[in-house]
Amino acid sequence: MTATRILVLDDDARRHQWFDAHLTGHHPVWSAREARQALEANPPYDLVFLDHDLAEDYTVVPAVWGEDGRTVARFIAAMPEERRPAMAHIHSSNWGAACEMEAILSAAGLKVTRAEFPSGCQDAIRAILEGQA
Repeated sequence: MTATRILVLDDDARRHQWFDAHLTGHHPVWSAREARQALEANPPYDLVFLDHDLAEDYTVVPAVWGEDGRTVARFIAAMPEERRPAMAHIHSSNWGAACEMEAILSAAGLKVTRAEFPSGCQDAIRAILEGQA
């Protein structure tokens, strides 16, 4: 049996700490660019956790915003079907963008769940580990 492959995209260190406490062997990334690189360079993931709002630099006020979770959702949707993750969980607190990401990924045929962090994250982990995706 192969290990479950999970990609976590978030720009918040506290959220990464939460995932570190609840997962082992996952691939944490902090930006849309890193997520695209991971999706291209690795075998298909079983589950991806996606945030929407991704600041590139919080050290300046206002923060510098670049690509966001929608960029990654569109990238996943455009991937060949055999390279796409089996499941995505959107954990953004940006409701409108999260709904848009869900629509993009659902239209591409992915199983998608959505709930503001950390709600639903444990359920997504359990579903993929139990083979329900």
